Parts: sequence; structure tokens; C-alpha cells
Amino acid sequence: MVKLFIFLIMIFTYTNASAKLTYKDSINLVHSIQSYGIEYGEGKQNVYVFVDPLCPYSRKFISMISSKPKMLEKYKYTIYLYEIPRLHSTDTIASIYNAKEPINLLLEVMLKDKKTLIEPTKKTETTVNAITNVAQKLHIKKRPFIIVEK
Repeated sequence: MVKLFIFLIMIFTYTNASAKLTYKDSINLVHSIQSYGIEYGEGKQNVYVFVDPLCPYSRKFISMISSKPKMLEKYKYTIYLYEIPRLHSTDTIASIYNAKEPINLLLEVMLKDKKTLIEPTKKTETTVNAITNVAQKLHIKKRPFIIVEK
């Protein structure tokens, strides 16, 4: 678990260095889309996570935090759905964002492999476009992509 966190933080550090963004700039970018995030956990430490709901590595990460109550007590995860193009998850992402309880559907899709597809709406397009814009500025290439707020 700790090794996974260190590995993911290393990915952020490497990607962020190539983007020439300061840590503060990165956090400010993520804060600009915070209203689009799906919150999970009750902790005081903020963790921002970009995942693709169909990505096996993203699923392993969500499975790990879901199965560890202490992680959910210590951290508050803000999850952003950001598509890996080759996985074609646009409709799955739209379904999750359109759900009455997005976190519940996210967990069903990622942990139980629930199939759910609806076409994107104007609302989901706005959400996805805002997240994509920030993700591109952060030069996110891998999922899950994690930023731990200091």
C-alpha cells in the first residue's frame, strides 16, 4: 500500500517537473475543478485522484482505498474521472456523473464491474471538459494520478 502511494507520487513528481508547474500552481488548478470531483472518505488530508473507471490500475487503487477503512478515515479523496482514450469510457463516465449518487455508481462500476452506459449530456460534457482541461495542463498521462495536498 505504501509502495503504491510512493510510486504514484513519483509519477506526479516526474510529470509535474516536465510541465514546469509549481506544486502550488498544480493545487490551484485542481481546486478550480473541485466542484466536479466525487468525494470519498472523511479524512482531513485532501488527496486528488484522476482515474478512468475502466482502467485496471485505477480500479486497483479504488479497491485498495475502499477496503482500508483507516485510509478513508485519514484521507478525503476527490476523484476526477478522466478518460484514457483507448478504453472508450466516455459513456461510463457520463453515467457516473449523471447518477443521483455518483460515488455509489463509481464504486459499483470500478469494484463490481457494473456495466452502465448513457450518452453524455451538456452537463457531463461541461464537467468532462473542465477536468480534461486541467488534466492536460498538469500533463497527466497515467491513471491513477494522485496529488496529495500538503
